[in-house]
Amino acid sequence: MYGASIGSLIVYQNMSNRSRAVELFNKSGDQGNLWEKAEVQINNGSHYFVVFSGVRGSNYQGDIALDEISITSGQCSGSPGTPKPPSGSCGQKGRGLSDFPKIVGGQDATPGEWPWQVALLRGTFPFCGGSFVSNQYVITAAHCVKSTDWNSVTIRIGEHDMGVNEGHEQDISIASNGITVHPQYNQTDFDYDIAVIRLSRSVQFTQRIKPVCINTGIDFTGQRCYISGWGRLQSGGSRPDVLQEAQVPIVTPQECKKSYGSSSITDRMLCAGYSRGGIDTCQGDSGGPLVCQHSNGSWYLTGVTSWGRGCASAGYYGVYAHVANLYPWVKQVTGL
Repeated sequence: MYGASIGSLIVYQNMSNRSRAVELFNKSGDQGNLWEKAEVQINNGSHYFVVFSGVRGSNYQGDIALDEISITSGQCSGSPGTPKPPSGSCGQKGRGLSDFPKIVGGQDATPGEWPWQVALLRGTFPFCGGSFVSNQYVITAAHCVKSTDWNSVTIRIGEHDMGVNEGHEQDISIASNGITVHPQYNQTDFDYDIAVIRLSRSVQFTQRIKPVCINTGIDFTGQRCYISGWGRLQSGGSRPDVLQEAQVPIVTPQECKKSYGSSSITDRMLCAGYSRGGIDTCQGDSGGPLVCQHSNGSWYLTGVTSWGRGCASAGYYGVYAHVANLYPWVKQVTGL
């Protein structure tokens, strides 16, 4: 069984000689994003019906999925086989795409390599990035959308080369009142720099369009992770048409505070990059993803591109909204 925020799932046995069904199993509420195994003992009888009654929840994650249903003789003993995860599982790259580390430094990304990358467009101009975390929600930076008229913004998913129509792109409008900025966002010091965008319609997953997992508490400090976006190639410089990527390590808060001072870096921020500079996000990358790969193979949205001193300046790291520390609010808004 798979489903988050489901209404209820009830299994009944209806005997042919009874007018009333007998309830054998009842499950309701949040089942998370993992398949749950269940066995139900059926009472003896020569003829009977097994009835599955499912009531979906109130939000878009309220669907219920069942897999590998079977009826066997004997007592319940062994566990049924684990069904394959749904095609919408998070943090998975497209088939045939490399998971090997890249050469450290900015470069063109492989088409479809980061299938959760989105672009926030005003007209045809990409002014910020974001991360696709479900079929209806995008996470971005608060400073990207705080003073933005949602009617003027389009969310583009499946994009790679802004200069070419490759046939994988989808442009989706934002739902009415679909921008939710963290209520404690401070536009002076960029604390709580995170926002959630609700799309006007659900998105169909493809090899080029897949959600990233949300980091709910995994510590990737010291690990080399990836940043991506269509931001400037240098401060005040030109913008690329092709999605760019770079590999950066996440540094400790203590190391980051040496650059910016203790008061500038809060618990809602994390830092990544190199003290020597040279590799970083830049103008136009704001709101985009900092993703890290877990040992289970899945990629997790760990940071949201927020701010920094210039672009790739020596002695200063890139600063990102700390997704794990902000997750309780994200869950409150999205239910994810």
